[in-house]
Amino acid sequence: MEGLRRIEVDARSGALRLVDSKTGESIRPTGRRAFDVLLDALSRTNSDFVFPSPVEPSKPYRGLPKAFKRIVSAKLPDLTPHKLRHAFASAAEDVGLSVPTIGALLGHADSGVTQGYIHKVDPVLVEAANRVADYIARSMSAKASNVIPLKERRA
Repeated sequence: MEGLRRIEVDARSGALRLVDSKTGESIRPTGRRAFDVLLDALSRTNSDFVFPSPVEPSKPYRGLPKAFKRIVSAKLPDLTPHKLRHAFASAAEDVGLSVPTIGALLGHADSGVTQGYIHKVDPVLVEAANRVADYIARSMSAKASNVIPLKERRA
């Protein structure tokens, strides 16, 4: 996210079109709630980066690991971005998504060579990302009375 560029945010499709990731070019469907945060960030800057450096807006923000630790450590000292990724996968399983769908949401490379030829964002994956994001938001909301809490899972 630190290096996410404005041109990689595809609001029309509800996905990020990453130019460079661990697996090369990648399309990542993104839930509405997360997308709203990205669009809000975009509206606050004219930088090429979604999250620009506060000191030099022509460069990306580079303090995410320290910021994450500072923001989260007071209440959840053992939480890491990787554990959040596991929690996302667990929530996706809780809402009934298949293992291949969860893998696609996480950007796993096992989807094969065919993905390299497909440039359209799969609306099923966008809806899957929305279902997981909505489930997590409801689980976190103190107002939700009919939501089963996220299951505790071992990493």
